[in-house]
Amino acid sequence: WARTPAATATGPNSVTASAPAVTPAVAPAIADDPAPRDPSPFHLADVRKSVVFIRTTMEGGTGTGSGFFVSKDGLIATNRHVIQSHNAAAPSTDIHVGVSSIADPDVLEYFKAQVAYCSPHGEALDFALLKIAAKPGYPTFRPLQLASAKPALGDPVACIGFPYSTVD
Repeated sequence: WARTPAATATGPNSVTASAPAVTPAVAPAIADDPAPRDPSPFHLADVRKSVVFIRTTMEGGTGTGSGFFVSKDGLIATNRHVIQSHNAAAPSTDIHVGVSSIADPDVLEYFKAQVAYCSPHGEALDFALLKIAAKPGYPTFRPLQLASAKPALGDPVACIGFPYSTVD
């Protein structure tokens, strides 16, 4: 989700993200860095519980992508292109979100999602919000803790999500 300008690539296989940069509040330490800037370790096992897999059925087929929880009640940030094809005027109506199960984070539990916000088609901002509701007895969702300040040049950042996958 987050890229620094120096890390942005161009070419047929590059990905350009227009959504706001997302940086976890706790940056990972670099193995050969003798004095990490942040003494708190980055815990992938915890962070991954905040990241979701999104599967949509849209005009012309299906789509997949990533998102992350921004609230305990199921509000999810993602990109417009994940829920809307480039030639459609409206977001998909069939959206399912895979959330790491309580028992095993490698197993996803699926929830039907509603579009809470989608930036207008044709605008440069590639952003959308989805909303899911927990099943009865399901615990609250885990929002991703974000950095409160812009990282300095050279600060480590972490990106996490579901790249193109055949996750069922």
